Amino acid sequence: METGLPLLLLPLLPLLLPLPLPLPRAAAEQVVLLDSKESQAELGWTSHPSNGWEEISGVDENYKPIRTYQVCNVMEPNQNNWLQTGWIARRDGQRIFIELKFTLRDCNSIPGVMSTCKETFNLYYVESDSDLGQSVHESKHTKIDTIAADESFTQGDLGERKMKLNTELREIGHLSKRGFHLGFQDVGACVALVSVRVYYKKCLTTVQNLAVFPDTVAETAFATLVEVKGTCVAHAEVDVDNPPRMHCSTEGEWLVPIGKCTCGPGFEEKDGGCRGPPSAPRNLVYSLRQSSLVLEWSAPADAGGRSDLTYSLWCGRCPAALQGRCEQCGSSVGFVPQQTGLVDRTVTLVNLLPHVNYTIRVAAVNGVSGISPVAGQQYAEVNVSTGHAAPTPVTDIRTDKVEQKSVSLSWQEPGFPTANGTEYEVKYYEKDQRDQSYSTVKTTSTAVTVNNLKPGTLYIFQIRTSSSPDYGSYNPGIEVETLAELTVASSEQNPVLIIVVVAIAGLTVLVSTVIGVMVWRRQCGYSKASQDGDEELYFHFKIPTRRTYIDPDTCEDPMQAVHLFAKELDNASIKIERIIRTGKFCRVVAVPGAVLMPSQSTPLSPLACQAMAVL
Repeated sequence: METGLPLLLLPLLPLLLPLPLPLPRAAAEQVVLLDSKESQAELGWTSHPSNGWEEISGVDENYKPIRTYQVCNVMEPNQNNWLQTGWIARRDGQRIFIELKFTLRDCNSIPGVMSTCKETFNLYYVESDSDLGQSVHESKHTKIDTIAADESFTQGDLGERKMKLNTELREIGHLSKRGFHLGFQDVGACVALVSVRVYYKKCLTTVQNLAVFPDTVAETAFATLVEVKGTCVAHAEVDVDNPPRMHCSTEGEWLVPIGKCTCGPGFEEKDGGCRGPPSAPRNLVYSLRQSSLVLEWSAPADAGGRSDLTYSLWCGRCPAALQGRCEQCGSSVGFVPQQTGLVDRTVTLVNLLPHVNYTIRVAAVNGVSGISPVAGQQYAEVNVSTGHAAPTPVTDIRTDKVEQKSVSLSWQEPGFPTANGTEYEVKYYEKDQRDQSYSTVKTTSTAVTVNNLKPGTLYIFQIRTSSSPDYGSYNPGIEVETLAELTVASSEQNPVLIIVVVAIAGLTVLVSTVIGVMVWRRQCGYSKASQDGDEELYFHFKIPTRRTYIDPDTCEDPMQAVHLFAKELDNASIKIERIIRTGKFCRVVAVPGAVLMPSQSTPLSPLACQAMAVL
């Protein structure tokens, strides 16, 4: 390959590509078989001879790396440079489209090459069932067309960084082998092959007149329209006299719809389909617990083509003696959360009677279920036989007594007690603490006292019965708040608090007594304190049978002491006899100074006087 001015300019071509004009939006689906711009690695196409086409790296208008092929041997005559792509599998394509994007140099802008420069190149293809490898067999190729540029660039365009991108579209068909190669022949042009895109068209799946028309590959131009028969959508029926048909054009567009399908009985046309009632729910299972029955099921296999799906239940009581003759359960049986319009696939039946055969039917329902024949509705069914009677719920719970740490409750005995007696389970917990902790108390009586509660706390109490190893359901429960600490009776006081109160009261009484005695003794009382002198003054009370001696020294006035301690005596009977010397009371009184009682003629001994003084 010679190196001249044109060759030096060629590496700039991919960098100067303008933004391409958008192609009109195709109505058909394009199945791409090859797009050289999507390849990040080397394309590795076959170039023959080796000094012809050359693979160059560059970027496109979005600065995305791309791989291009260029050739510019315009200085030499008789050029025959071949470029062959890899093997392209055609898949289902019958009519193949080839889109080429390239730039081409104006020969007039290259001096001295007028006799050897060309402004066209040739496009070929060769069919094969497998890859032909790196060899190029020119004689096996079939020419598609000679490609010429609508616009070519000049030296001035290079200076202004203007590049003129050409787009050409060609097609081939009808192909018979599994794949093909494309060939590009250069005969002396200065050209850059920017991208090669190969694809075929097909008519996409569509629904017309309640009929489905599948993906259909567009045929060659020789068969302009391909007739395709439609298939009726679900729950639709074909019109025998006018079956649905459509035509797929060579451009991949559906044309000329003919015929139609109609919805079957119980279905209506909506959103391009026949919408009807759903099929029966699947996998219906149940769990029986005394008087409650829990049902669960799966969604139906066919929802009727709608999304507004709900479920409804029918309950019947079927006597064993009357096979096939059932009557509805009536209002005595409850459905939780409800009997019709269910969204979730589960429901609970409550208040079932003992020893009864029940038949439960679950049907799926949608917006058009009402227009379907009743007999045609599909449902899932279970037959259930209840056993022994379920425990009767506890009612009429009364609060008999509420204290600081205990609550007494009572209730009525169930209306149908069992022969084995009824056991009750009392469940209680602090309000809003049910999920954290709770306690239970069991009893056979209809009254109970719950102890060890917290003062001033709101509790929830629930009661349930049992006539067998299994318990029934709890009643809704009642709320009871224990008394606060300040409102309880004194009999319920804490022992430590009682001891403290008694101790304080006793201490108060003791202090009051001591203070009273001290005040009394200060005013007028007995005293053993020594006097300033050695003598003490005593009073003699004239009593018929005895004499009383009192120490008056603690009183300011001796006569006051006498009046205080002998109010029942006449003042005329009281006189001061004499003063006893030394010592206290009579323990040191001399005999001559003995005190004589009115009825005694002999003096008392000192010991006797001592005893009288002490008394």
